[in-house]
Amino acid sequence: MVQDGPGATTKVKKVFVGGISPDTTEEHMEEYFSRYGRVESVSVITDKETGKSRGFGFVTYFDYDPVDKICGRICSIRICYFGT
Repeated sequence: MVQDGPGATTKVKKVFVGGISPDTTEEHMEEYFSRYGRVESVSVITDKETGKSRGFGFVTYFDYDPVDKICGRICSIRICYFGT
């Protein structure tokens, strides 16, 4: 469940992270985003042919609360939430 606006509630554990630099690694992302909660997985999306970063990735948490914290602080709900 995703609701837009103030006081929004969600059942989402995955966060879309866009605009990352080409040299950002999964380890960098995990280190940064682990301050919000226990990270289940991190993926930096790469071009299949070149292996270079496409400039975005995903962070998945074990719980829903970290996603609420992140989206309340650093981005809008519409941009952050991507799937379950």
